Amino acid sequence: MHDLKYKIYFYTEGEFLEMLEEIVNATSKDKSLKGKN
Repeated sequence: MHDLKYKIYFYTEGEFLEMLEEIVNATSKDKSLKGKN
């Protein structure tokens, strides 16, 4: 359950969204998603 702890930490620090964006961009490889932010 360490992952959950990190997710909550990143979310509270506002870093979760940034990390999530990188994951999405890496998985989908869609430049349109990158342009949205």
